[in-house]
Amino acid sequence: MELFTQERINQFLTLLKQTQVEVHAITIYQEGRLLLNRAYAPFEIDALHPLYSVSKSFLSIAVGYLVSDRKIDINAPWLTYCPAYADIVADPAFRNVTVRHLLTMSLGQDAEAAAHGDDDWAAAVAGKPLCYEPGTKFFYNSMCSHMLSVLVQTVAGQKVSDLLAERLFAQLGIHDYYWEEDRLGHTTGGFGLHLSTPDLAKFGLCCLNHGVYQGKQIIPAEWLAEATRKQMENASEYPIDRTENRQGYGYQFWMCTHGAYRCSGLHGQMCFIQPENRLVIAMSSATSGSQAILNCLFRAIDYPEAVPQFTDFSIPPIKGIAAGFLDDTKSYRYAALENPARITELEWEQPDGEHIKVTLLRGRERFSFTAGYNEWTRQTNAFENFSKFIAADSIRTMRPEKYAPILFGNYAWLTKTTLQIQLRALDCASKFNFVFYIDRGYLTLHYEVKALYTTFSTFDVVFRR
Repeated sequence: MELFTQERINQFLTLLKQTQVEVHAITIYQEGRLLLNRAYAPFEIDALHPLYSVSKSFLSIAVGYLVSDRKIDINAPWLTYCPAYADIVADPAFRNVTVRHLLTMSLGQDAEAAAHGDDDWAAAVAGKPLCYEPGTKFFYNSMCSHMLSVLVQTVAGQKVSDLLAERLFAQLGIHDYYWEEDRLGHTTGGFGLHLSTPDLAKFGLCCLNHGVYQGKQIIPAEWLAEATRKQMENASEYPIDRTENRQGYGYQFWMCTHGAYRCSGLHGQMCFIQPENRLVIAMSSATSGSQAILNCLFRAIDYPEAVPQFTDFSIPPIKGIAAGFLDDTKSYRYAALENPARITELEWEQPDGEHIKVTLLRGRERFSFTAGYNEWTRQTNAFENFSKFIAADSIRTMRPEKYAPILFGNYAWLTKTTLQIQLRALDCASKFNFVFYIDRGYLTLHYEVKALYTTFSTFDVVFRR
């Protein structure tokens, strides 16, 4: 076993910063010893973070419980357990799709079935023709995971979230979390779990120890061994530079180089488990994905270098001046010219010399935020859902009442006529950026959100005063 020393941690974190990976929170254990547990401003260590596709690995454990209980056979067709969908199958080959095919992302379709509003997601999958023989080709498809969620709920009589609440989360001492649902009340199997980074690390520790946590067998060891080894080749589906996605796929777990495996989610959410070095790393990030993170990690493991003590990932406030062209004692209202985001109006207030409040109106919908100068202003998130997931209308957010959505904002005038505002949400991996160009009669807004699968990721709007 190679020790993940403080020097290697410093190098890993330094490389992440140099690579411009925005780390929100990170927890590291080796041999059961806590080496690092930090969040970086404006984020908080005990805050819930969206796990996105890391959720799939938790779903795998729910399937594993039913296999261990001898309630399902993964080599049986999915329709064996969900016969209500048999009459809507569009392709006879779908009748050969097994539970194992869904676990290994080898359903046989070449794109995710679309679902909106009150659609039955499983019906959308069953009603879509196959392009390949089931089990012959890997295609990463969150709808495979959702089909497994429907399976678990049908067989167990419980939602995935409820089954795991008693058999997994409670046993790991995880009490603060939520998992989104579709409009029909199924846990969104492929994404939607929100968990703190230290609690994600507990899951990693349990996996590392063959399903044992604090001396108790929590996850069936036989299932975990199968789920976390290569079950499906996938190298042909990714370019050479995506080395960590080319190592094969288990049962809703990704294989890695260096004898490791991982739970992996959009924007760099990750739980990395390396049995050889008894290493667990849980991270919440905002980046392009796991590859950039793992490149930094493996360089620190393979080529350790002495670097200065790492200080901080805190996101710095924008540099500039506090006041610009607009009189900071007044409020303003602008009417929007025609634009693709359907913004109709903008309201602008400056309650003092160091805060700006902006409200965007989309008809009767209001989205507002406050930004502070040289600080991250913490507030209840009234900007939530401005840039939604593409299929957000078919998802129910199940956030507990005690977790009010939190938003942080800061601003600076780059010049007397150009203002920049950046936002971060506590339970979100997206980056929001606004640049306002202001003259006597007009205000032009350039908006950009760094997020995948999001409506209106960038646009420009001209407002008339």
